[in-house]
Amino acid sequence: MITCEKNKNCTLFVPTNGAGLGHLTRCLAIAKRLKKLDPNREIIFFSTSAAMNLILQEGFLGYHLPSKMVCPEYVKPGEWNLMFQEHLRMIIKIHQPNLLFFDGVYPYAGLI
Repeated sequence: MITCEKNKNCTLFVPTNGAGLGHLTRCLAIAKRLKKLDPNREIIFFSTSAAMNLILQEGFLGYHLPSKMVCPEYVKPGEWNLMFQEHLRMIIKIHQPNLLFFDGVYPYAGLI
């Protein structure tokens, strides 16, 4: 299991999946700058963006949950939010971030 050491910073970025790549690229720019300022900082991403490859190409660990918009119709919004919440809860339990950075217009119910 990978966890943040108690004396190490861990930041979890949660960009939403908008119509483009704005939220994701903004978070990537901030994450790269944070890593440059503090090379010991662990950077984790959890996103609904289909562009997970951009996160991985930068050398960051990324977790992905498909956006509700691409899930089958039988996946109800409440079920999707619960799935999001459970994934997020597990990521937080494993990595123990001391900072969560959300970038989006509307936070998912599973995030709140």
